[in-house]
Amino acid sequence: MRGFTLIELLVTLTIIAILSTVGLLTFREVLQGSRDGKRQTDLKQIQSALEQYRADQTFYPVDNGVNNVNTILTSGNSLKNDVGLGSGTLVGTLKTYLNKMPQDPFHPTSKYCYAASPPSCTNAVGVLCTGYTLYAKLEKVTGALTCTGGTGGYSLPVGPP
Repeated sequence: MRGFTLIELLVTLTIIAILSTVGLLTFREVLQGSRDGKRQTDLKQIQSALEQYRADQTFYPVDNGVNNVNTILTSGNSLKNDVGLGSGTLVGTLKTYLNKMPQDPFHPTSKYCYAASPPSCTNAVGVLCTGYTLYAKLEKVTGALTCTGGTGGYSLPVGPP
């Protein structure tokens, strides 16, 4: 009767362990890449809503000092040209630009950061918000960018097209 030696079993288990480790690391990297891609798509979606808002209002929303994209939201998690968005005069009828605010795919409570520019804009006459920067924290790229208000660790800035 012939069986496997202890050395043969150890070599086989070692090879299986190495292959499993490589497979898990690759799988983790693929998941991170897909979540980063989702974040980029989310920012493009928010960017599109902001551009539609600007086309209607001639300015971008103020960030109200909270410095995340949720500051430009009103009831129902929709970006609207409603009274709560700034101190400027808003024109037009109530319009939804974004039905649901995208959330970070890995940390649903984490928010994308929105910073209007110039930093002191209020959308009052002569102090309009003429630009913005949206920020996201990518997993595959460590970030050193800081959104206004002191929050840091962002690695993907997106501004007006």
